[in-house]
Formats: sequence, C-alpha cells, structure tokens
Amino acid sequence: MSLILIGMAMGIVIVEFGLLNLLYFFDWGLPEKEPAEKITTGDEVALDLVQVILP
Repeated sequence: MSLILIGMAMGIVIVEFGLLNLLYFFDWGLPEKEPAEKITTGDEVALDLVQVILP
C-alpha cells in the first residue's frame, strides 16, 4: 500500500512540473497591432454574476 502512495505522489509531482514548464516557456504576449485596452479579462462577467446571485 505504501508503494502505491509513493507512486501517486511522484506522478502528481511529474504532472505539476510538466504543467509548470508549459506555463513558464509559453510565449505570453499580446497579438501584434492589438491595443491592450481592447482585450477583455472577464472581470465584468464575474461582477455581473455576483450581482445576480446576491441581489
């Protein structure tokens, strides 16, 4: 049983490191000729949902 737990923990660590590498080395940037003000982050939708749920 303890060998299974060690293997599961190691598998989780390997998946986390893989995801970390994908996020770290991704080319995060704005598209060319696209103003930053035009890009939406979705904050407005979250605020609208809070107002609907909590009147």
